[in-house]
Amino acid sequence: MIFFNEFKKFKKLMTNPDLFFYDLFRKRLEKKNTISIDSDVAGIKEPPVMLLDQERLASRGVLAYLEEALGSRSGVKDGFDSTSLIIKKNQVELALALVDAVRAVHAMRVNIYTLDGRYVFKASEKAFGLAKGFSKPLSTVSDFVMELSGDNNGDCTVIHFFVGDESCSGGMVLRSDNVWIRRFHPGEFGKGYNNRKAEPRVEPIDAVYTWVDSRDPEWKNAWQREFPAKSYDADRYSSHDELRFSLRSLGKYAPWLNRIYVVSNCSPPEWLSVKHSVIEWVRHEEIFPDPAVLPTFNSHAIESCLHRIKGLSENFIYFNDDFFLGQPCLPGDFFDEYGRAIAYFEQHGLAYPEKISVETPDYIIATKNSSQLLHELFQLRPRRLHKHVPYALIRSVLEELECRFDEAFEATRRSKLRSGGDINVASFLCPHYSCATGRAVSADVKNFTAQPSNIGKLLNYGSVGYKFVCINDGGNSSSNLEYKILSRRFLLERFPEKAAWEVNE
Repeated sequence: MIFFNEFKKFKKLMTNPDLFFYDLFRKRLEKKNTISIDSDVAGIKEPPVMLLDQERLASRGVLAYLEEALGSRSGVKDGFDSTSLIIKKNQVELALALVDAVRAVHAMRVNIYTLDGRYVFKASEKAFGLAKGFSKPLSTVSDFVMELSGDNNGDCTVIHFFVGDESCSGGMVLRSDNVWIRRFHPGEFGKGYNNRKAEPRVEPIDAVYTWVDSRDPEWKNAWQREFPAKSYDADRYSSHDELRFSLRSLGKYAPWLNRIYVVSNCSPPEWLSVKHSVIEWVRHEEIFPDPAVLPTFNSHAIESCLHRIKGLSENFIYFNDDFFLGQPCLPGDFFDEYGRAIAYFEQHGLAYPEKISVETPDYIIATKNSSQLLHELFQLRPRRLHKHVPYALIRSVLEELECRFDEAFEATRRSKLRSGGDINVASFLCPHYSCATGRAVSADVKNFTAQPSNIGKLLNYGSVGYKFVCINDGGNSSSNLEYKILSRRFLLERFPEKAAWEVNE
């Protein structure tokens, strides 16, 4: 076997040397150099002695203090984002030393990682020596994320550092391609960002969740009244505290969101303060045009009414409660600079089976029905499913869809459970209709859908390489104890900080 493999490599080298060397170097580049350490091993227990203006630090906050101390600029990715900083290669060590000095005043643990997951560094509140231990590898990367967390509720500062190199002309070039301005001429550093910040911000963006908990007494009674002889699918209706951690991921990685609406026919969980200014609890009765169809247990029906939420922003993001942000996000990850929604479709078209059978999943049936509506309207038949990641939606487009396909909307809303006549508005019909009418564009994103067979890949900060993560249920996974234990480990590892809307328990 070894000889055969070597022969194949030799044959490739002789017949196609370009492909041989491409594969060789690609594999070397893709090999991860993950370093996960508790900084106690660095042997440094005391912070560096530095002059620290504690009064200014207290009044301005960690990020603004670092920006001033380093002579840096924020707004690196789109000119607006306040959680990013530009630093020169020779400032990486100084930045880490400053962070250690700050941590000596305010006890904070720190996690530092690159978005490709190649480097992961962790330090406890009592461990110092960031500059000594980590500045050398971090000086070689294009950008890295730092998370500083204390013991107080919601006390987490996320900073995205972008590293630049000084050019021979005296200017600076940022290494990352994922920035608004990459090249600065001498004397121009920061000017573009300062002007950009003076521009008006885009309109607010809300988040919407649908949530259910089969343990809720009201929900149980409603199910038993409607289906006295039928048991419910635990995978679909059970709650394992995913909503708490999904909301934490928004507070941590998308603090720019305006309001968060949770649509449910259950009582709010005890840990959630619905009186918080950001949170709005929405009952099904408030959004269904015909209350006679309630109660409903059909997510397709509920999703067909999301645009009817009172006060909802024109642009909003729809989350399932098992969706989690895995990296810092910006509005540009969901809506482009022209206001178009960004749709993250799967790479292959698998959504239009020729025949429907009893084994065909209900979401595929709804997809085929939705695809047929679009075919009748545009003479195209979309087949690509949206990835299992947050959905960027436009309220006026959904209103337009309801007018065009009112019968399909009504039929879906009348179905108390998923049925053969459903359409899936949020996850298929709207994204494809928006693309067809120029209100959306498709893009790709690195995401991870966890299942019992692969959940271990997320642990020990293995999730930092993904923009979006989904802890998916299906195939009786809700009763898989090991899956639930590992899922909980991941959630506590990545989102340990309480959000501002959580009640102290």
